[in-house]
Amino acid sequence: MANVFLSNVGASTGLNAVGTQFNAGFIALFSGAQPATANTNTSASNTLVAEVAFSSVAGSAAASTWTANALTATTAIANTTVVFFRATSSSRVAIIDGNVSTVGADMNFNTNNFASGASVAVTSFVLIWPEGPS
Repeated sequence: MANVFLSNVGASTGLNAVGTQFNAGFIALFSGAQPATANTNTSASNTLVAEVAFSSVAGSAAASTWTANALTATTAIANTTVVFFRATSSSRVAIIDGNVSTVGADMNFNTNNFASGASVAVTSFVLIWPEGPS
Protein backbone atom coordinates (compact mmCIF):
# COMPACT_ATOMS: atom_id res chain seq x y z
CA MET A 1 0.00 0.00 0.00
CA ALA A 2 1.34 3.44 -0.95
CA ASN A 3 2.08 5.68 1.99
CA VAL A 4 3.71 8.67 0.27
CA PHE A 5 2.39 12.12 1.18
CA LEU A 6 3.22 15.41 -0.52
CA SER A 7 3.12 18.68 1.42
CA ASN A 8 1.13 21.72 0.31
CA VAL A 9 4.45 23.41 -0.49
CA GLY A 10 5.60 20.47 -2.62
CA ALA A 11 2.31 20.20 -4.49
CA SER A 12 2.01 23.95 -5.03
CA THR A 13 5.62 24.15 -6.28
CA GLY A 14 4.96 21.35 -8.77
CA LEU A 15 1.71 22.93 -9.92
CA ASN A 16 3.35 26.33 -10.37
CA ALA A 17 5.99 24.66 -12.57
CA VAL A 18 3.23 23.17 -14.73
CA GLY A 19 1.13 26.36 -14.64
CA THR A 20 4.04 28.50 -15.84
CA GLN A 21 3.93 26.50 -19.08
CA PHE A 22 0.45 27.97 -19.71
CA ASN A 23 1.67 31.61 -19.63
CA ALA A 24 0.19 33.28 -22.76
CA GLY A 25 -0.91 29.82 -23.89
CA PHE A 26 -4.27 28.42 -24.96
CA ILE A 27 -7.05 26.01 -24.16
CA ALA A 28 -7.89 24.48 -27.52
CA LEU A 29 -11.28 22.77 -27.84
CA PHE A 30 -11.59 19.89 -30.32
CA SER A 31 -14.12 17.50 -31.80
CA GLY A 32 -13.20 13.93 -32.68
CA ALA A 33 -11.59 11.24 -30.58
CA GLN A 34 -9.26 12.42 -27.83
CA PRO A 35 -5.66 11.33 -28.51
CA ALA A 36 -4.31 8.52 -26.32
CA THR A 37 -2.07 10.91 -24.36
CA ALA A 38 -1.14 14.59 -24.29
CA ASN A 39 2.06 13.50 -26.08
CA THR A 40 0.03 12.28 -29.07
CA ASN A 41 -0.61 14.80 -31.84
CA THR A 42 -4.14 15.62 -32.85
CA SER A 43 -5.17 14.11 -36.17
CA ALA A 44 -7.08 15.06 -39.30
CA SER A 45 -10.22 13.68 -37.62
CA ASN A 46 -9.93 16.36 -34.90
CA THR A 47 -11.53 19.71 -35.68
CA LEU A 48 -10.38 22.78 -33.77
CA VAL A 49 -13.57 24.43 -32.52
CA ALA A 50 -12.16 27.32 -30.46
CA GLU A 51 -9.07 28.52 -28.61
CA VAL A 52 -9.42 30.35 -25.30
CA ALA A 53 -6.35 32.35 -24.30
CA PHE A 54 -4.54 32.26 -20.96
CA SER A 55 -3.18 35.58 -19.69
CA SER A 56 0.57 36.30 -19.84
CA VAL A 57 0.74 35.10 -16.22
CA ALA A 58 -1.65 32.18 -16.50
CA GLY A 59 -2.30 31.58 -12.80
CA SER A 60 -0.83 30.49 -9.50
CA ALA A 61 -0.95 27.69 -6.94
CA ALA A 62 -1.69 27.58 -3.24
CA ALA A 63 -2.68 24.72 -0.94
CA SER A 64 -2.14 22.09 -3.68
CA THR A 65 -4.48 23.84 -6.13
CA TRP A 66 -3.47 25.82 -9.24
CA THR A 67 -6.08 28.35 -10.41
CA ALA A 68 -5.97 30.14 -13.75
CA ASN A 69 -6.27 33.89 -13.90
CA ALA A 70 -9.09 35.29 -16.04
CA LEU A 71 -9.29 33.60 -19.44
CA THR A 72 -10.10 35.54 -22.62
CA ALA A 73 -13.40 34.52 -24.23
CA THR A 74 -13.38 33.75 -27.95
CA THR A 75 -15.67 32.74 -30.80
CA ALA A 76 -16.29 29.22 -32.08
CA ILE A 77 -14.99 28.60 -35.62
CA ALA A 78 -16.84 25.34 -36.32
CA ASN A 79 -20.27 23.75 -35.89
CA THR A 80 -19.63 20.54 -33.95
CA THR A 81 -19.55 18.77 -30.61
CA VAL A 82 -16.50 19.43 -28.46
CA VAL A 83 -15.08 16.17 -27.05
CA PHE A 84 -11.75 17.19 -25.50
CA PHE A 85 -9.56 20.13 -24.63
CA ARG A 86 -5.81 20.55 -24.87
CA ALA A 87 -4.11 23.19 -22.74
CA THR A 88 -0.92 24.39 -24.42
CA SER A 89 2.02 26.71 -24.04
CA SER A 90 2.20 29.95 -25.99
CA SER A 91 3.98 28.03 -28.78
CA ARG A 92 1.12 25.48 -28.72
CA VAL A 93 3.12 22.65 -27.15
CA ALA A 94 0.64 20.30 -25.46
CA ILE A 95 0.80 20.32 -21.67
CA ILE A 96 -2.45 18.62 -20.61
CA ASP A 97 -5.53 17.05 -22.25
CA GLY A 98 -8.93 16.33 -20.78
CA ASN A 99 -12.41 15.31 -21.83
CA VAL A 100 -15.29 17.76 -22.31
CA SER A 101 -18.99 17.30 -21.65
CA THR A 102 -21.85 18.95 -19.81
CA VAL A 103 -21.37 17.17 -16.47
CA GLY A 104 -18.81 14.88 -14.86
CA ALA A 105 -15.99 15.63 -17.30
CA ASP A 106 -12.58 17.22 -16.85
CA MET A 107 -14.06 20.39 -18.38
CA ASN A 108 -17.81 21.04 -18.34
CA PHE A 109 -19.83 23.50 -20.41
CA ASN A 110 -23.56 24.20 -20.32
CA THR A 111 -23.51 22.59 -23.78
CA ASN A 112 -20.69 20.97 -25.69
CA ASN A 113 -22.45 21.50 -29.05
CA PHE A 114 -20.91 24.67 -30.43
CA ALA A 115 -22.10 26.77 -33.35
CA SER A 116 -19.71 28.74 -35.50
CA GLY A 117 -19.73 32.36 -34.36
CA ALA A 118 -21.00 31.55 -30.86
CA SER A 119 -19.19 32.99 -27.87
CA VAL A 120 -16.99 30.49 -25.98
CA ALA A 121 -15.87 31.22 -22.43
CA VAL A 122 -14.04 29.17 -19.84
CA THR A 123 -14.98 30.69 -16.50
CA SER A 124 -12.70 28.55 -14.34
CA PHE A 125 -9.68 26.31 -14.90
CA VAL A 126 -8.23 24.56 -11.85
CA LEU A 127 -5.62 21.82 -11.41
CA ILE A 128 -5.35 19.89 -8.13
CA TRP A 129 -2.36 17.81 -7.04
CA PRO A 130 -3.43 15.28 -4.39
CA GLU A 131 -1.22 15.31 -1.32
CA GLY A 132 -1.48 11.65 -0.39
CA PRO A 133 -2.83 8.23 -1.20
CA SER A 134 -6.47 8.05 -2.19
